[in-house]
Amino acid sequence: MKRILLPTDFSKNAWNAMAYSEFIFEAIPCEFILLHCFSGSPSKSQLQNDAPESLSADLLLRATFLNRLEDIVRKARSPTPNPRHVFRVSAIPGDLVATIRKITVEEKIDCIIMGTKGASGLKKVFFGSTTYTTIKHATFCPVIAVPEDWENNIGKNTILLVTGYEHIFEAYEFTTILDIASLCNGRVMVGFMGKHRELGPAQLKSKESIHNHLQTIDLEFVEMREETFIYQSVQKMVTEHDEIGMIAMLEYWHSFFERITNEPVIKNIAFNPQVPFLVIPLKE
Repeated sequence: MKRILLPTDFSKNAWNAMAYSEFIFEAIPCEFILLHCFSGSPSKSQLQNDAPESLSADLLLRATFLNRLEDIVRKARSPTPNPRHVFRVSAIPGDLVATIRKITVEEKIDCIIMGTKGASGLKKVFFGSTTYTTIKHATFCPVIAVPEDWENNIGKNTILLVTGYEHIFEAYEFTTILDIASLCNGRVMVGFMGKHRELGPAQLKSKESIHNHLQTIDLEFVEMREETFIYQSVQKMVTEHDEIGMIAMLEYWHSFFERITNEPVIKNIAFNPQVPFLVIPLKE
């Protein structure tokens, strides 16, 4: 059974991420853990009208948020629940990212799925920052960032894996990609981004490792056109290929892109989402 962590702030973004997770894993048994983290003192509007006065502020808030999480579960299971899916809710005081890291290890989470919201300029500081921070620090687990305008589109069944062939891939790094591709009868397009089109020996080994791990599914290797920024090249690729329904990439701080360009590629993509964005943890 897959264990999927769904952090939520009760926004439309978070609901969309939950809908995506149920859609993409529709055919397999899953346990979805809905997590809400809170802090501060409760306002009257946050509390249940019939809450006992003897309870502490944290307990009052926790009870209120647990009820709201249960409401989300009831909505998700209506009108016809998926018998393969079970839900668990958790409301915890404290920092969200630290709590996500803790739960990921303790609960053996297979994937974290969160909503993200596009923004520009100074608004980037606020919108999508929690999802990006989770991507940066949730080093034990793949993270999927789902854009706020995601819609159920069965035809978008291609995963674009963006790489500079900078890394010899291990089998575990493709677990989520293989799961999603097989569940949606999809394919993987490996998009190469690099300064030199002539691959060196190490890059050829990296390309071979991708082929070896993904040879059981429909696989295509392509060269991506260079734009001013790498994330713009990725966006253009998605725009020009209607079948692309997901972007996948390794964690950026060890990546080829960050070292040679000083461009925070994953941060830019997370803040400018077009399709769900899978970030694969890299262990070195």
